[in-house]
Amino acid sequence: MQYSCGFKGSMGNASAGMGWAVLINRGGKLTIIINQTNVNNTIPLAIENGTIKARKMKYKKEDAHCCPSIKVAKKYKLIGSQLKEVK
Repeated sequence: MQYSCGFKGSMGNASAGMGWAVLINRGGKLTIIINQTNVNNTIPLAIENGTIKARKMKYKKEDAHCCPSIKVAKKYKLIGSQLKEVK
């Protein structure tokens, strides 16, 4: 799950933090196993064979501050207690 936290009253324009929470189902109860915050501008797209496929957005020099335009494919895997980027 991807989340973004904003400041009260900011209408979503001022982010205080962003990250991914990874949850597992334990007997019908969802449990957070990871809360990872070093994935800014990265959007999870799918999970296949235990690997999260994602798209990281990067800025070109001429991009507006709001809108990165370079799309980079990324893959992450749960290793120990952290999501690690894999090839």
